[in-house]
Amino acid sequence: MPLGFLLTGYHGAENFVSTSVVSVTGDGYVAKVERTSGGYPKLTVYANLTETETGVFHKNQKVYMIDMNQGTFTEGEEIIFSGSTQPFDQGDIFNGYNEYLYLKAEGYDCKMFPESLEKTGEQHHTAGTLAASWNHKIKNVLKTILPQKESALAEAMITGNRDDIDAGIEELYTRAGVTHILCISGLHMSLLAFYISVILRRILRQSQRKIAAVTLCICMAFLFLTGFSPSSVRAVVMISLVCLGQMIYHRHEWLNSIALAALVILLVNPFYLWSAGFQLSFLSVLGIYVGSHVIPKGHTWYGKIGEMMGISFFASLFGMPVAAYHFFHVSTVSVLANLVILPLSGVLLGCTMLAALSGMIFLPMGVFLAGPVYVIFQIYEKVCLLVTMIPHSYVAVGRPTVMSILCFYSVICLLCFYRPQMRFRLGTAVCTILLLGMLLGNRLLWHRNTLAFLDVGQGDCAVLTT
Repeated sequence: MPLGFLLTGYHGAENFVSTSVVSVTGDGYVAKVERTSGGYPKLTVYANLTETETGVFHKNQKVYMIDMNQGTFTEGEEIIFSGSTQPFDQGDIFNGYNEYLYLKAEGYDCKMFPESLEKTGEQHHTAGTLAASWNHKIKNVLKTILPQKESALAEAMITGNRDDIDAGIEELYTRAGVTHILCISGLHMSLLAFYISVILRRILRQSQRKIAAVTLCICMAFLFLTGFSPSSVRAVVMISLVCLGQMIYHRHEWLNSIALAALVILLVNPFYLWSAGFQLSFLSVLGIYVGSHVIPKGHTWYGKIGEMMGISFFASLFGMPVAAYHFFHVSTVSVLANLVILPLSGVLLGCTMLAALSGMIFLPMGVFLAGPVYVIFQIYEKVCLLVTMIPHSYVAVGRPTVMSILCFYSVICLLCFYRPQMRFRLGTAVCTILLLGMLLGNRLLWHRNTLAFLDVGQGDCAVLTT
């Protein structure tokens, strides 16, 4: 805890570029290219900046840059630019988007809309630009072998880039509670490790230690390729602990693995603690851990389905309060949707990766392997449409209080681990009542009339809530 406070103070220390408007010139290279919702290039640039008025030099700054002139850039290109740095927006609207926390968690030092931006014609080669070039190759292959909608979804699954996903499809997946399919997470990493293990054990007949070593190396490479998101780092740290345990003949422990994964991420940047992705990732894993200890093991086919539904319920249950806190909505049908989504995800990920790799070598083979990918995405869309037709499948609950959320988790854990013989009789009923009470009660039962004046940028907006 003391180390956490020290690191947060270090990472949160204000510098010249995050507090005021400063005119600068700079040179550096483009590390990442994305697009804003308005279609403008959104660049991550590592640069050396010089203040125009004072001549003060600032080395190795990570700049969040939006090019309003809509130039074309690729990772690794060296650039020179000038303009004014802008302070991070801490949010004028209550409970709205906090740019400061988000960009600080991503490690940015400043943001700017450059007045002039030119390429030097030189290339800067780093491990990050090499990974980005591979991502571009994968993206181009997927665009060739799949329709636009499906290629964007496939790209999100194996590279983590969600910029090209159709807004309607992303909204549909959100309402169905299955957006974890579109993120590089523990699901993807676990499936990748499983495929490697099966190939090495069943086909190549390798020893357990060699399988663990190869799995560890490939997962690290995949993590590097996908850009080190908190969920993927968490998954790889946990898989690495399992692999290291197999290499030294020592069994890992779930809670220690989860805690160590969180510690590694927060040591890099403690601001991730306020990230919705970080919180939901770890809470879902904790939900799976609790569910695996509470739900009885299934020994028949319907028992296994019940076990899977129960664990999926706990994973969703642990994520719901935090999802409501950040996004003001909860999906009540995610357990139903995941009954179809999760069993097919292994086939989908395997076929997508094989199609992308085969397409780089021999395009017709990539097209052939893309067939199952297209079919599974069509099934996903139909399932999501079906479950979202259920009344109250996506409920606007507002933001629950922090005290309500803490009480919710405390009582859930108490029910699950105190007097185990009573958990099966009371657990489901009490959990459901608590969920409704904590998430809906403070809005439906104890709500007072409020009048809010919102700053919408171009005028005043008065909202009366009854």
